[in-house]
Amino acid sequence: MKTDSATNHSRPFLLTTRCILFVCGVCVFQLMPTLPDPRWFVFMFFLSAMLWWRKQSDPVFFLAGYCWAWLFAGWALNSRLPAELEGKTLSVSASIISIPQCHHQVCRFIADIQQLAQSQLVSSSSSRSGNTRSENTMDKRQVKLSWYYPPQDLQAGQNWLLTVRLKRPHGMMNPGGFDYEQWLFAHGIDATGYVRCKKDCRLLPETKHLNAKAISAWVQQQRHNIYLKLQNYLRNSPVAGLVVGMTVGIRDDITSRQWDILRNTGTTHLMAISGLHVGLVAGLAFWLARRTASWVGIKRWSPHQIAAITAMLCATGYAMLAGLSLPTQRALIMLGIIFGSVLLQTSLRSMHLLAITAVIVVIVNPLAVLSAGFWLSFGAVAIISLMICGRNRGYGYWHATWSVGWRVALGLSPLLLLFFGNVSLIAPVANLIAVPVVSILVVPVSLFGIVISGLSVQLAIAVFNFASLILSAVMWFLEQLSAFQFSTLSTPRPSVWAVLFGITGVLLLLLPKGVQARWLGFILLLPVFFPSIAKIDPGSAQVTVLDVGQGLSTVVETANHTLVFDTGIRLSPRFDMGSAVLLPYLRSRAIHHVDQLILSHTDSDHIGGAQILLDSLPVLQEFSSYPQHVPGKHVELCEPGKQWQWDGVDFIMLAPLLPYSPAENNNSCVIKISAGGDRVLLTGDIESRAENRLIDEYNHRLNSRVLIVPHHGSKTSSSAAFLDAVKPDLAIIAAGYRNQYGFPHRKIVKRYAKNKVSLLNTAYSGSISFVIGTQDNQHTVTEYRHQSQRYWNQR
Repeated sequence: MKTDSATNHSRPFLLTTRCILFVCGVCVFQLMPTLPDPRWFVFMFFLSAMLWWRKQSDPVFFLAGYCWAWLFAGWALNSRLPAELEGKTLSVSASIISIPQCHHQVCRFIADIQQLAQSQLVSSSSSRSGNTRSENTMDKRQVKLSWYYPPQDLQAGQNWLLTVRLKRPHGMMNPGGFDYEQWLFAHGIDATGYVRCKKDCRLLPETKHLNAKAISAWVQQQRHNIYLKLQNYLRNSPVAGLVVGMTVGIRDDITSRQWDILRNTGTTHLMAISGLHVGLVAGLAFWLARRTASWVGIKRWSPHQIAAITAMLCATGYAMLAGLSLPTQRALIMLGIIFGSVLLQTSLRSMHLLAITAVIVVIVNPLAVLSAGFWLSFGAVAIISLMICGRNRGYGYWHATWSVGWRVALGLSPLLLLFFGNVSLIAPVANLIAVPVVSILVVPVSLFGIVISGLSVQLAIAVFNFASLILSAVMWFLEQLSAFQFSTLSTPRPSVWAVLFGITGVLLLLLPKGVQARWLGFILLLPVFFPSIAKIDPGSAQVTVLDVGQGLSTVVETANHTLVFDTGIRLSPRFDMGSAVLLPYLRSRAIHHVDQLILSHTDSDHIGGAQILLDSLPVLQEFSSYPQHVPGKHVELCEPGKQWQWDGVDFIMLAPLLPYSPAENNNSCVIKISAGGDRVLLTGDIESRAENRLIDEYNHRLNSRVLIVPHHGSKTSSSAAFLDAVKPDLAIIAAGYRNQYGFPHRKIVKRYAKNKVSLLNTAYSGSISFVIGTQDNQHTVTEYRHQSQRYWNQR
């Protein structure tokens, strides 16, 4: 009997262990830089069979997770836009499967490509060459499209005949920056592009077939209709975007300032439909259905079983209202397991439930582990489960809520620093108030407003105004907390190994009082909060040309100083390279102020990120060739001959030379940096006329080992005479992937090759870093795209 009892107790533990091993196998595969050789798959199959036969089955679950992720990855990569169709003009039949987000005369949406509308490419060049493609070339692919000046009636669920130009998924790659390419891959986006319609695009008739696609289109149409209603009801509310985010899961209308407040207070999870909200709806539906069933007295089913079915249906409806986003899918899977156990009248421990849910999630989509939300949601539930197990539950509500809040904040801090580089220090206080108010009042009231909107518009407006009033009060409270000087802790992102040590430290700290090893947790957390940063020796300088798409931003670091040369482009009021690339890079290097900002000239692709940099960090000195036309209060003029030295590294301004040229590009600031015999030339957007003037003025003094290629490699720059004067060994082009200008020009690329100059392009290398003035005279160049490559980055 003892043996049977021990076996019964060990089975759940064994199940949890195997689930964890399966998930670990999936995670390890996501670290692969390239897809493995298929022959390894055969080897793993026979290895698994041998281990199973020898009764050593645990490693088999790890291998199974690894192989499943491998198969899924191969399928996902094969769905991408074929390379030969990049940049081609295609006529396609497409179904809009997301709610179009329209701002400043451009709408962005995700479309499901049904097929090429013609068997031949629309581009005339392809037509002349007779290059034909099967109609199945583009079948069943999801693409992210931008449509400039679209028709007013663009809606989710519509079918369109469109003329589009597409490219394969591509994103900027920089230390500390957002990995857009990974995001596209994890969300199943096979291409990005834009609509090129004049009169050749038209709306297609709706399908009459009742299938999964038609149902999905109907759901998206209903979401869109609700979204439009909410925009109308809340048009005068400052928190309209937040209410919309919590009801239909669309967060595009949330302002940048509101996002900053939510991030600083650790409450971003409240402002989108997440597991918390889905669980709340399910719990409320369960309680109401159980009370109703008990009162009615249905004999065939128990009240708990009726309540479980009702709650699952309500949770599914709410998740569909949110567009079945990844967080809601995770919540639905967990609720399905919970309510399934209620129907079967069985019980599951919380940790076993969590492990089973994680396995189902990664079986459905192994790429879910690439999402920060996957780890944060499972991590939060795991911490709460550990707290519940074996602890006294006699505490009051506020004590229990506070206890949960600070433990979850501490437990998730290693993950938050890994994914975002900052953690809110006031999150426990903010969530203590915000969670109950939003969960118990704002969300139910908003959902009630949607339900009654079909009965009475005036009543619905009153209900939403009430929800907005409550949410405005919550945001005011959060804004006051966010104003504290030390509300957040920002550090360079720790390594994965540091995070693993940190998680171990958190587990030790969360052990019950009296466990002597708890204090070791503080030591294990140190690498997370104080990651090591590679220092620069005196007399040396590290130069990093950031990947800012079609634009330029370069950071020069010495032992104790930092210079920023240009800041990239500003694409919209909500998006610029200062916030997306430059600031994250500076934070990854633990740089808290900029000694000198140089804006070479006034082109938007060079100064677009300057304002956010000036607003976010102290900038001690600023220069430009047009001081009165760039952001900043006390901007000085770039003057040829101005020179200074930082930590044994010499800087000198070479241009703009007087008199100014009529072409603004030719008046760019030009800087030469010298360290230990190495020299770097930063040239801005100068063209051949300015190059010739530099040759006349400086001649052989232009000689530099590294040249930042003038004007992104345009055919009007990088003249043969200029290359002869500079004599670079390495030239770096800052250009966007498949940019509209065709930079770098083929003629220029050939010219550099003819001069035997190594040529790198940020579009294909990501950010490019190198150090000059090293004692060993080694010239190592780091291409971030290659250094951090994952298998989905393969071109």
